[in-house]
Amino acid sequence: MTNHRYANAVSLAAQATMCLLKKVPVLKVQLDQNAPASGANNHVIHLPAKYWQDNVWIALSGSVAHAIHEGRGKNNLFMTDDAPRYEKAFNLCYELVSPRAPAQLKDLLRFNPKETVEAVHKGNYPEGVHGHLKGSLTRYCKEHSKRKEFAEEMLNTEIHHLFKFITGSNSFMGITYLFAEELHEQSTLNAEDVIDLYCGSYVQMRTQPKLQELIRLAA
Repeated sequence: MTNHRYANAVSLAAQATMCLLKKVPVLKVQLDQNAPASGANNHVIHLPAKYWQDNVWIALSGSVAHAIHEGRGKNNLFMTDDAPRYEKAFNLCYELVSPRAPAQLKDLLRFNPKETVEAVHKGNYPEGVHGHLKGSLTRYCKEHSKRKEFAEEMLNTEIHHLFKFITGSNSFMGITYLFAEELHEQSTLNAEDVIDLYCGSYVQMRTQPKLQELIRLAA
């Protein structure tokens, strides 16, 4: 079970497992039937978590579990296909600490704030910006860079704790593998399927030697 499709099933299953641990309802889990690698049809549909940290963990749990499944260490958790999840998690951190734009800059930053900030860092100011407005925009962009660095530090801390949590858990990877087995076979799990599997997972983990061995190897 080291094929790409099963590995993708593990990634999706881990997200579903994390949702349930965080008491976030899962509506649907979909695994692409044909694509050998990560595809657009691979997704977990769930309600948003109440706390930003839970949303970060849910966003990254699939990537981290995938890395653990493949035997990659904590310094090699993310691959190219994980970029959207990583970016989503970073944005969740940044939204928490991002600076508020001064009133005089709101119109200027209304449509493409990211592009505007990047341009200013390169010394390219929007046309017509000068004097006090230019100074205000310069200070905002400097503060933006500081907050961005802080958000990256926040994210790295959460990744460390997430990896430690999953590898230290006696049940996370076991439940994930149960979900992955079913998802790999069925391709789609609805809300009722997820709840039924989760409720029966602890019993199955105690009675199936194969899953006990998988949990031991993943720990």
